[in-house]
Amino acid sequence: MVTVRTFLKVVAAKNWELHQMDVHNAFLHGTPMFSKLAAALKQYGFLQSYSDYSMFTLCNGSVCLYVLIYVG
Repeated sequence: MVTVRTFLKVVAAKNWELHQMDVHNAFLHGTPMFSKLAAALKQYGFLQSYSDYSMFTLCNGSVCLYVLIYVG
């Protein structure tokens, strides 16, 4: 949760665009949602953070996309 709070502070300070998606079904066909999402993000070139496994980054030149996965 520390990563989420810190990330939101950075987003607010830098006036970045922010989107949220709520997923209400935590499991798809018996496989945890997090594992499926993480595998899909890695497949598309996202790098998983070493300090927080729920954060993924994809940069192309000066444009970066950050994804945080939180399963509650």
